[in-house]
Amino acid sequence: MDWLFFAERDLSVFTAARAISIMDVPGDGPATIAQTRALLRIMEDHMSAQEIKGLGFFASAEITLADLALFPAFALSRDCNIDHDAFPALRLWARRVRATPGFIVMPGIPDYH
Repeated sequence: MDWLFFAERDLSVFTAARAISIMDVPGDGPATIAQTRALLRIMEDHMSAQEIKGLGFFASAEITLADLALFPAFALSRDCNIDHDAFPALRLWARRVRATPGFIVMPGIPDYH
């Protein structure tokens, strides 16, 4: 549940950063992008710890709603010029999410990860 709340509450700053970046919505772009990077770093650190435990997803060894809720923010973060090279654990996680049987990537998310 914590990660679902994180996706809804904390990652709302990503929505603002993306709107500023690609839709020219007024706002403090550098500040919202910096906040988004900091939130992705929290996610990266958690997934690094999960890897050490042998767990491939945010809440368990199997994909959960938390992973589906968190995925778009990371997958679309390049729209804010956030380089994924700084987030290797999230890149591996995103590949796992994409490889889940029946998973369909939403339009707008690039195929490279």
